[in-house]
Amino acid sequence: MNSLDYLQNRLFHFQQKYFNRPKYVAFRMICSSIYALLIFDTFTYKSKLNKLWKKEKPSIVFYISGGLGDLIIATNYIYHIQQYAKDTPFKIKISYSSKRILNSFCSLLPGVELTTKLKNILACASIDLNRFPRIISGDLDYINKYSPKLGKLFDSWNTFFIHNRKFFTLMPQFDGLSNNYTELLESKRINQADIGGFLNVGEDYLAPIPYPSKSEEQKTLEKFGLKDKVFITINRGQSLTSNTKTNNKLWLVDYYNELIAKFKKYYGNKYIIVQVGAGKEGYNDSFESADLNLLGKTNLEELKVVLKHAKLHIDSEGGLVHLRHALKGGKSVVIFGPTSPQVYGYKENLNLRSSACSKPCEWLTDDWLTRCPRRTNKHICMKKLTPDIVFEQIKNLEL
Repeated sequence: MNSLDYLQNRLFHFQQKYFNRPKYVAFRMICSSIYALLIFDTFTYKSKLNKLWKKEKPSIVFYISGGLGDLIIATNYIYHIQQYAKDTPFKIKISYSSKRILNSFCSLLPGVELTTKLKNILACASIDLNRFPRIISGDLDYINKYSPKLGKLFDSWNTFFIHNRKFFTLMPQFDGLSNNYTELLESKRINQADIGGFLNVGEDYLAPIPYPSKSEEQKTLEKFGLKDKVFITINRGQSLTSNTKTNNKLWLVDYYNELIAKFKKYYGNKYIIVQVGAGKEGYNDSFESADLNLLGKTNLEELKVVLKHAKLHIDSEGGLVHLRHALKGGKSVVIFGPTSPQVYGYKENLNLRSSACSKPCEWLTDDWLTRCPRRTNKHICMKKLTPDIVFEQIKNLEL
């Protein structure tokens, strides 16, 4: 990031937050301009604050934001970077807001340091890793000298940024457009960041994930009465990063209850229906007909076990679907609405979306997650995907 990129970001942020206070925005931009003069070298990615990094072992830090799915996908991408440049002398650092989640998903990456410090980490290169990697600051000459493969990779990131600034300077509002770009390349969210295909990131999840030992796994299944049982997990929740009372990605509660009733009528007691997910803080509703309600009752390690052992998982598009894919737990039935199954869907899953609304609306409007942008027939993408349609598709799976 150079001074111009920084000022563009600040202006966009202030416009969003203080749209009705133009004079205050002007004052904040004056302060930001002074800060940019003091911090940034002219027309380079070298931040003056980061010149102290040479006192430590050279490192590269990745700043990751977003929810559980975003972290899982980013971890897999960083693992591919490690495999691509095995001879690199640089230490990798990963920054994320939650230490608990970091340890639960990233602690097995070889030689990686985990931190919850979200800015100003001393490093020879700092990268924001969201949809696409963006170099915030870095001594690229030094990186290229000691790891030409990493230097070539970083140069591809820099070139992509120069030609596609809108994907970065207007985040997350341009995430929907970046999905269109990804779909055009016949790629998916899991390998979206693999600009130019340098790392050959595929749909399979390759990064090592911490998982409970065999004895801990059995203790978890015994704890919830699921040992030697055949069960189906079902989730309607949302991650706490998108915590809101209304979420257009979520299927109707009544539809879930009706689907469970159809399951019981057709399969009898063949399967135990287990509801999983966050507790009340995730605005999750309990399903009337679920045999076992684990909302808010599992930690992350227990949730991994339950998800991996489920015969089938039913969910809206979200973090638990990415987690089950990463665990290689098997098939999921995924309900899509405002997001694209072509981008977020995995080949092993049953990815369902109604044709009643022809286009996914993710980030077409700033409030797409909480308010349907259609003028009429609001939420039709979810309403038209009825329990009858979903259950008929599930029956075809021959469970």
